[in-house]
Amino acid sequence: MQLIRLLFVGVLIPLFLFHGSNNSSFIAPAHAQDASSNDILTQVKTGLCKKDEIFAIAVHGGAVFGRSNQDRKVSYVQSVLTEAQKLLASGARGIDVVEAVIASMENSGAFNAGKGSIANEAGVIEMDASIMDGLHPKAGAVASVETVRNPISAARLVMDKSRHVMLVGPDADSFVQQNGGTMVDSAYFLYSGQNFSGQNFSNVPLPDNIVITPPSDDVAPDKALFSGAWGGVAFGSLNFILVVEEIAADSAKVIWALGPHPSTGEGQYRRLPAVFVDEGIQVTEPAEMGGFTLTYQLNPDGFLNLTAQKPGEDTEKHKMHRILIPGADHDGGTVGAVVRDRCGDLAAGTSTGGFDSKIPGRVGDSPIIGAGTYANNETAAISATGHGEFFMRHVVAHDIAAAMKYKGVSLDEAATNIIKVELVNKGGRGGVIAVDKEGNISMPFNTEGMVRGSASNNLAPTVKVY
Repeated sequence: MQLIRLLFVGVLIPLFLFHGSNNSSFIAPAHAQDASSNDILTQVKTGLCKKDEIFAIAVHGGAVFGRSNQDRKVSYVQSVLTEAQKLLASGARGIDVVEAVIASMENSGAFNAGKGSIANEAGVIEMDASIMDGLHPKAGAVASVETVRNPISAARLVMDKSRHVMLVGPDADSFVQQNGGTMVDSAYFLYSGQNFSGQNFSNVPLPDNIVITPPSDDVAPDKALFSGAWGGVAFGSLNFILVVEEIAADSAKVIWALGPHPSTGEGQYRRLPAVFVDEGIQVTEPAEMGGFTLTYQLNPDGFLNLTAQKPGEDTEKHKMHRILIPGADHDGGTVGAVVRDRCGDLAAGTSTGGFDSKIPGRVGDSPIIGAGTYANNETAAISATGHGEFFMRHVVAHDIAAAMKYKGVSLDEAATNIIKVELVNKGGRGGVIAVDKEGNISMPFNTEGMVRGSASNNLAPTVKVY
């Protein structure tokens, strides 16, 4: 029984966020971002486009529903825009910049794309992406891929190395691997329930009134990283969650919870105080629950190390990984980029992990050419974010280009009317980023906010949310 009790509290981990109605927000650990994320941008070839001096780029990090802390995403978008502006000024092709910008964002872990993708109801990561070159035009897309490191690059492979536009599921993964794409296992993804024996933590009871308060500025950054929820698996099947609701300079308020016990069939949770000791967070469970002292420490690889101790008994150590619990809200967002390069060519791309806790197999608008992504040198390049079903039903990205082509309206008029009037009237929520053949940019949205930024040959990188 003591071993089970130890295991009970001996394995807590990852991170899911609550926001929106409870006004809480997620502070993502800095180590979640690959140190090499922006290295992708440095590999883009330059000196290929010199037709004129005009270039423009717009990037989005997803629609924002409600008010929440978006600082990390804003900072990352600002960073990639700055690098992309330099590349475009140096004559990089738009299609290359679109792929590199989105791949960098996928690697950051800050967005619901690539590494930061959200698990579906079964605790499995299923990612979608598409890319389109407005010059030819030609396009590539993948849907429901699970082992691809960069879905946007997988879409590029489909465009460049196949005679098709879209590949889906395991066969798409195989195609990417056979054509030199980088593959990863489930442990790579931050929020995948597959990190621990396929568990998705949906059976762990939690209170309904959880509020994760963002750490204030006076909390040291290394302590702020603990904010959020962590979960893990011990003893082969016991699921645990640690929720760090509030962090002060030297203490914290937490919730720990256990899934159904094999013998009792019941799970439970408790709210407890915690303190910071030796660069870790320490919690002591109630005596009636075993009285173990639990110390959690973050390591540079993004894992959480747990040490469980009780006087007179052996010390238990566990290594844990962050995950997103299906059903929990999450501040991540779909990512996208649109570019007009100095060749005068347009390009667009979009990548996502899909709707939070989606039904396995669900595919949204992000990989659908004409719905979530579209580019044609005659009109514009568009990338969408929001409630994908509406963008698919109304073919939003192509509709914007069609309005420009057949009605002769400007990019901004076409995009604004479709997003803020037509889509709203149909009950759809979201936004788009778009750039036309002259380098004009439009970024309308009908949600509370949209993480978005732009830069051009005469516009410094600028990022906004609300």
